[in-house]
Amino acid sequence: MDNRDHMEKNFENAIASGFEDQGWKRSENDEGFNPQNALYEQDLIDWVSSAYPDAFKKYKETTSQWRETLISRVSQLLGQKGTLRALQDEVGMAGMPYFKLSETEPENAQNEDVLRRYKCNILRVVQQVHFRLETKESIDLVFFINGIPVATAEVKTNFTQDVNAAVTEYRQKRHPRYRKNGAYSALLQHQRGAIVHFAISETDIQMTTKLDGDTTKFLPFNIGNNGHAGNPPASKKNPYAVSYFWKEIGKPREWLRIFHSFVFIEEKKVRTPHGNTKTDRSLIFPRYHQWRAVSKIVNDAIARGVGQNYLIEHSPGSGKTKTITWTAFRLTEIRKDNGDPFFDTILIITDRTVLNDQLVKAVNGFNRTPGLVKGIDRSDGVSKTASLQESLEKGVRIVVVTIQTFPFAMEQIILNKKLAGRTFAVIVDEAHNSQSSTSSSKLNAALGFVGEGNTELTTEEFIERVQKSRQRPKNVSFLGFTATPRHQTMMLFGRKPDGSALNLMTATSADAPVSFDVYPMRQAIEEGFILDVLQGYLPYKTAWQIENKEGEDPLVNEKNARKRIARWKNLHPTNVTQKTEFIINHFVRSVASLLNGQAKAMIVTSSRAAVVRYKKAFDYYIENHPELSKIAVLRLGVPLAAFSGDVKGGDAVHEADRKEGFTLIDPEAVYNESNLNPNIRVALEKAFDTGDYRLMIVANKFQTGFDQPKLCAMYVDKPLGSEIDIVQTYSRLNRTYHGKETVFIIDFVNKKEAVLKAFSKYDSGAVVTEVQDKDVIFSYIEAVKNANIFTQNDVDDFAERYYYDAMRSFAANKGFNDAHGVLNSMFEPVAKLYNERLKDCYDQCQSLTIQLQKDEDSGNKGRIKATREALEELTTELNVLESFRKSLNKTVATYNYIAQLVDYKNPDLEVFVAYCGLLSRYLKRLPQEEIDLSGVLLTGYTIRPVNESGDDNTDETKPLTPIGPYTNEPRPEMPEHLRVILEKISNFAGDIVSEKDAVKYCNSISDKIRQNDRVMVQVENNDKENARKGLFESAVHGAVVDLFEEYKKLTQAVLVDSNKKDELMDIVLMLLKEKLTDKDLSQESH
Repeated sequence: MDNRDHMEKNFENAIASGFEDQGWKRSENDEGFNPQNALYEQDLIDWVSSAYPDAFKKYKETTSQWRETLISRVSQLLGQKGTLRALQDEVGMAGMPYFKLSETEPENAQNEDVLRRYKCNILRVVQQVHFRLETKESIDLVFFINGIPVATAEVKTNFTQDVNAAVTEYRQKRHPRYRKNGAYSALLQHQRGAIVHFAISETDIQMTTKLDGDTTKFLPFNIGNNGHAGNPPASKKNPYAVSYFWKEIGKPREWLRIFHSFVFIEEKKVRTPHGNTKTDRSLIFPRYHQWRAVSKIVNDAIARGVGQNYLIEHSPGSGKTKTITWTAFRLTEIRKDNGDPFFDTILIITDRTVLNDQLVKAVNGFNRTPGLVKGIDRSDGVSKTASLQESLEKGVRIVVVTIQTFPFAMEQIILNKKLAGRTFAVIVDEAHNSQSSTSSSKLNAALGFVGEGNTELTTEEFIERVQKSRQRPKNVSFLGFTATPRHQTMMLFGRKPDGSALNLMTATSADAPVSFDVYPMRQAIEEGFILDVLQGYLPYKTAWQIENKEGEDPLVNEKNARKRIARWKNLHPTNVTQKTEFIINHFVRSVASLLNGQAKAMIVTSSRAAVVRYKKAFDYYIENHPELSKIAVLRLGVPLAAFSGDVKGGDAVHEADRKEGFTLIDPEAVYNESNLNPNIRVALEKAFDTGDYRLMIVANKFQTGFDQPKLCAMYVDKPLGSEIDIVQTYSRLNRTYHGKETVFIIDFVNKKEAVLKAFSKYDSGAVVTEVQDKDVIFSYIEAVKNANIFTQNDVDDFAERYYYDAMRSFAANKGFNDAHGVLNSMFEPVAKLYNERLKDCYDQCQSLTIQLQKDEDSGNKGRIKATREALEELTTELNVLESFRKSLNKTVATYNYIAQLVDYKNPDLEVFVAYCGLLSRYLKRLPQEEIDLSGVLLTGYTIRPVNESGDDNTDETKPLTPIGPYTNEPRPEMPEHLRVILEKISNFAGDIVSEKDAVKYCNSISDKIRQNDRVMVQVENNDKENARKGLFESAVHGAVVDLFEEYKKLTQAVLVDSNKKDELMDIVLMLLKEKLTDKDLSQESH
């Protein structure tokens, strides 16, 4: 057995070999790669010469510098337009007709030239690519299309690390720029270099399209595992869970298709800190489920033809708008063998105008063909129906309409003779939406419903009528996209399990349709794309039980108890004033301070009249409580009111109002959005997105299809009639936002059982928190204290040095200077103690496990018993330590849950919970092989203050005296510091390798460390002893592992012998301190 079989290099080879099996060219080293322009130049030359042979032959005759000119022009183009546009657009160059740098597979064989060029594409995977001119660093894998780099990959094996190590390597060692003011790497520079970067282990793939140091955001690129995150486990037939990366994505036609028909540049207007707006451009690469769904739809349409149904069940947070956009665009591309399109026009039906605009922008974002997409509105001065009819008759490829216009579109498809013989795909966004639209009498007659006039139908009812009619159009495919399909949706768009169509005319209750593609809610939650809103769900009944739970004192004041019960039970549906007070108090106490004072809330009411009542009650309460505006981050602002149409004042008045003193509504007035929001001059959703508005009161509006990531709380005072209504309404809170970790739902009406049942239908991991004892928090606190990781003195120090100052700064809306350094100095020692105890305990458990095996082999019962008892004791301690972090998180979560209703009136408790929350972020989980101590960032604050003057009297930082050029004169005596270092290197080498090789090895380690700015800050600003306490040790370990293939003997010696490792770290630290290079040591060693 080869004891290196588990090493990272072998997994890297397996990936490269997998791509090679798909028809890629493979290079085991980077010979042929130019790091200056990031091109594999010979592939570029070979592509142009084979794809455009005649033109290229003439071009070569125009200049003897043809090679340099071509490479220079392409390099220039990459810098000007970026890699994506360079791949997709034509290239103009003197001496050559326009040409392309790649060719995607044609949708039919009619265009022989395109097909021939497609076959000329050169896909190459190159291993160990050195990407900087300044260093010897290398990236594990780089993927090229015709010499143009489009993707990179850092590979880690679960035997020694995991995918997170690859992510960390990208963040810390793969910055596009060398040092702060250095040159950019052509391979890593955003948009100019590789388009996407993958972090890969045997079980997990993460990706990003922009490398930006520690702030780089990676997204999962995984299949999913039985409704959860991750990938299906490996098997004998499929030894790698991530083999889809080369077996599916790596197929040449799919790889090329992704970069031609999926990847695009998304432009967004963003506000700068100074209040200005700028255009932010982001490269968008499809997530796996998006690519899978679109590819399945296209392949099925080609195989089965027009007239099919598709149900795409993708969770909120799945990127549904982009998936719809990609689907529509791909359906415009596919063609029959004779060159005719499968679909003449793709209709996209949305439930709101804002989504209409989003879809039009998304299509235009990745395809700039003029007239490809048309959004139907009145901006052209003509009616929507006239504009729609004109677009259909002209054959506009993608037409986006709202639900209200959809029946007219179907009327045109069925009755307009000019459209006879054409084919259509109808994509319905959130097909279950309950908004109604009018089916004309003319269309009803065409469908066979004679005698019916104009009919109000929901979208689903309308589609069902079309599909069941005798005139069911066979030239239309229907595609429904939704996160929460109801039974009717499944019947309309679903298929039989075997993939065949479901006939509504003959379907029975025994037929069980299935979705065509599924991305489940639990997977989206576990992958971090949405939040689990049920973690913050609190039914009214539970809220009452928490606040009124009897304490340990058996003596209860009966009069006070009756008052408290009445206070809660009198919150009947019409008693808006009490609910208003409760909502405002809850928002101020638990929500307002979140997201640095940007958190927002929605109040969901049962009717338009209820919105009016709440709006008046909120305005009155806020006006009469000016103290709510004293603290900037807690200010509520003016609540917005959102509903359609008008409400007569008399309809918003209740008979009990006068008796209870509620006289805020004028019975003679008429209320609407305009007069209830008099200062709003833009769409309500845009106003709500600003910092001026934090509360929105709604009725039958913004409960579906509304994305406001800063929404952190919801107060539901409306019976939600169906499971879909519950999930869709609550899910307005699940969008992620920077710093958003907690959401709150207070439901006055709907029962917990109904909520859990609704979510369980779409989320296999749905759980409602069961906390009804407000004193349970103290049990969790005791569990935390019993671990003896920190003391009360630590908490007191935290309160004195940070917590109260931070609260004062926050209330004054000011920053807290040096906050990070203060926190770091307090938590680093505690985290270090915990990690060391955990590591020691883990190491001892491993040693005892090995010893137990030896004892059992020897048959010594006494030793077996003693070893087993010691192992059990250590295992118990290990479990206590590992559960400590969970106890911290449980303490914080439980306190946040209960404290939204209960004022513990205990500042010490609040400080303790805040301390637990920050400490949990510092602690490490139990790893696969060892505890990594590098995660605790050591800065100048915690090791030694940086000497700002630049003077340092220690001997270790004296400048070196330059060594002059070689002459025939006697060499000067070797400086003492060099003699010491070379002697140490000689002792380190021993009889393992030559001294010369040892010098190269130590310098290679030093070179790798120099690329890590965070480590170098610690090395340069601290003495040797303190510098070794920081990130240095883990950085050396990583460099040692990276050099395994080049220096096997030394690497093995360092990994198995702690003394050797200490010797190496001492040498490397001296090299870094003295700023010595390979050249310095080589001269002296000779």
